[in-house]
Amino acid sequence: MTTMRREGGPASPVYIINGGVGGAGSDPGAYGSNVGVVCGTKAVSGNNTLIAAPATGSRIVVWSFVIQNESATATTLILKDAVDRFRVLGQSQGDGLAMVFDAMQPWRLNAATALTLNLSGANSCGYSIQYSIEPV
Repeated sequence: MTTMRREGGPASPVYIINGGVGGAGSDPGAYGSNVGVVCGTKAVSGNNTLIAAPATGSRIVVWSFVIQNESATATTLILKDAVDRFRVLGQSQGDGLAMVFDAMQPWRLNAATALTLNLSGANSCGYSIQYSIEPV
């Protein structure tokens, strides 16, 4: 998993990705630069944390995501930060939702808030999230 944290003053941020310093002009708000990916499977009814809340003064920026029912049981999948944002009913295995956001208008979560996947039942659901962390 790619991890990122911001170091330096507000005038000249430096972004650390997997222990290495981002190059000159690194900006996690620019599509394609300093972007991490998390993917896996969750199968617990209720809220499942996909990306932990960043520190105060930062937020998660989602560039694209896929959520998919991997079970044969109909499951409602809700991707959310502080409130429900994207909802899909996966009626059968393979049903889901995929979104790629415009580079100028990614999904910016509320500050210091985790990204969670809420499942209506304890059924296996896969996810893949492309994201970065930016200062607020």
